[in-house]
Amino acid sequence: MNDNSKISVGLLIPAVSIIAFISMLFNESYIAALFVAISGLMVWFTYSAVMNAKMPDITGNIVIVFGVLLSVAFFLNYGLSTTMFGGFEIKLEGVVGSVLILFFTVLMGVLFNSNTHTSSPKNLTPQAPLVHDNDNKKSDDLSDDDDEEYGYEYDYDDYDDMDDLEDYYYDQEYEEEYED
Repeated sequence: MNDNSKISVGLLIPAVSIIAFISMLFNESYIAALFVAISGLMVWFTYSAVMNAKMPDITGNIVIVFGVLLSVAFFLNYGLSTTMFGGFEIKLEGVVGSVLILFFTVLMGVLFNSNTHTSSPKNLTPQAPLVHDNDNKKSDDLSDDDDEEYGYEYDYDDYDDMDDLEDYYYDQEYEEEYED
């Protein structure tokens, strides 16, 4: 089974659990809706681990959606009650619990999203100005340096003109800063 098939079959699990969650909400079975949301996410992660399926780019978004589902079910079960006159009463403990669930699942979803958009370490390191010098290179001149292997070499002549920086500073400030 290739990776695309594994991912597609794996995405059916959250879709089915969302449908089951909505049906549990309409049946006013809020505890069952909590269990369906939790088990749907756990079964999806277990499936991905067992099948060695690569998690899709939308994993963080799905975790956030399941966090919203969990907080809604928690709020409806523990934060909302009906009065004897048919009205609704909001319980503070249930509201705080649902907000905490929402916060931590959104935090986890954002971490999943930022994990998929990582950049390579080469882009994070500062580099000196590079000069592309393929025309003047001979195959005998290549050394073991990685930069020269790709036809790049550092141009250190740009750093010899550091005296020009003194023109940007006032004479007194420059001398006071660097007298050490």
